[in-house]
Amino acid sequence: MLFSGFIKDIFSAYNRRAGRKNQQIHKLKERYELAVIASNDGLWDTNFKTKQTFFSKKWLRMLGYEFGDINSYEDWFGLIHEDDREQVIKAFNTHIHDDISGHLICEYRLKTKEGSYMWILGRGKVFLDSDDNPLRLSMMSMDIDEKKEASKKLTALVQKEVAKNQEKQKLLIQQNKLAAMGEMIGAVAHQWRQPLNNISLIIYFIRDNVGNKEFMDNMLHDYVERAKKQITYMSETIDDFRDFYK
Repeated sequence: MLFSGFIKDIFSAYNRRAGRKNQQIHKLKERYELAVIASNDGLWDTNFKTKQTFFSKKWLRMLGYEFGDINSYEDWFGLIHEDDREQVIKAFNTHIHDDISGHLICEYRLKTKEGSYMWILGRGKVFLDSDDNPLRLSMMSMDIDEKKEASKKLTALVQKEVAKNQEKQKLLIQQNKLAAMGEMIGAVAHQWRQPLNNISLIIYFIRDNVGNKEFMDNMLHDYVERAKKQITYMSETIDDFRDFYK
């Protein structure tokens, strides 16, 4: 009688502990489900060994699908935009082999039932078996389509403003160049005025004295050389202006 009562007490204590543990597990499960609902994320889970994949109602509704439309990991991978598949594969491989954080995070586009593409932020984890082969994949998917579209519009707006500023900068540079050229032309005109005046005086002097007996050949040669020096000076001024223009 004493022994049987003792055994009964042990089983009662065990059942109480088991009941409390089950209650704790149930509460944790409820909290997890509430967290999933509150996060507004879609959940999907695949078992590579059994080939079974589960997609939550939220995940299916997010992309416009119903139960039975998407049934496997291969179906999911087929929905990824062809331009994003390579980076998704790379993210998976990095997560499995080199990721220190232990979490898989990647952005990609998935095809909706309507045929359009939606940007998704995927966060999850790949669980490995004893041989380090992928055994299970659990992912949370968040709709970031509006955020991506807003970012795209913002980027386009920034690029447009940058282009405007660059155009204004080019116009300002061009105006500065034209202003500098105007100053240079003014300087050239100023430098040419005296030589041109000198050449004019030389020409008139030769014209007035070409019939004069006292106007010897050596004097004519001297005045021609004076005119040539003025012309050479003006030619050098042109070269300086050309170098400045370049």
